[in-house]
Amino acid sequence: MLNDDKDNMAAVQVSETVTFDFYSCEEAVKRLNDYLDHELAPEERADVVKHLKICKPCLERFSFEQTLIVSLKQKVQKYCAPTELRSRLSSLIHRR
Repeated sequence: MLNDDKDNMAAVQVSETVTFDFYSCEEAVKRLNDYLDHELAPEERADVVKHLKICKPCLERFSFEQTLIVSLKQKVQKYCAPTELRSRLSSLIHRR
C-alpha cells in the first residue's frame, strides 16, 4: 500500500509541474507544415493555435520555421530558372 501512495504522489508532482502536454506537442509538430501553409481544417488550426498559446517551445519552433520559410520564399523570388530548363521540366511533368 505504501508503494501505491508513493507512485500516486510522484504522478501528482509531475502533473503539477508539467505545463504542457507532450502528446499535444507531438501532434502540433506533425501539423507544422500544414499549419504554416494554411492547409489545416479550421478545427485543427484552432487546436494548434490553442497549443501554441500555452507551449513556448512549440511557439519558438513554429516561429523559427515560419521565419525560415518567409526568408527562403523572398530569396527564391530573385532567381528564375533558364527557359530551356523550365521547358524540359514541364515536358517531363506532362509526360507522366
